[in-house]
Amino acid sequence: MLKKEKNKIAIIVSDFNKKITQELLKGTLETLEQHSIYKENIMVIKVSGALEIPGTINMIIKYNAPEVIIALGAVIKGETAHFETVAKNSSRLISQLSIQHEIPIINGVLTTYDVSQAIERASIQKKNKGAEFARAAIQMLNTYDDIKHSQQA
Repeated sequence: MLKKEKNKIAIIVSDFNKKITQELLKGTLETLEQHSIYKENIMVIKVSGALEIPGTINMIIKYNAPEVIIALGAVIKGETAHFETVAKNSSRLISQLSIQHEIPIINGVLTTYDVSQAIERASIQKKNKGAEFARAAIQMLNTYDDIKHSQQA
């Protein structure tokens, strides 16, 4: 449960591997609602792929001032090294933005070796990492608030 009444949450979701990312989004939104975070406090932005997530996060922080961001995507290994490049750079940049802007950014970009692994992690009937990412966002938002308020006491 969140400690504050209303929180601004941004979710950036990649359209690449859309079947997977839409399941992640569904699990994320359902879990946020279960924790009394409703649609009017959530901004969902769609981007084309995982490499577009960090730049979009930067723009959202600059123009919308969310309190927490959840990045959702699915990078699935193919026949080339592109998988490694996308996974490594999106992860590195998301972490960098979280530190730079001092807000929690949850890296919900799945990186799997095949489609079946991605489906297993995204499916509402199975593991649904989207729900996990939402719980992590709530926990980190509370943690950041605790740290900020402990300095004021």
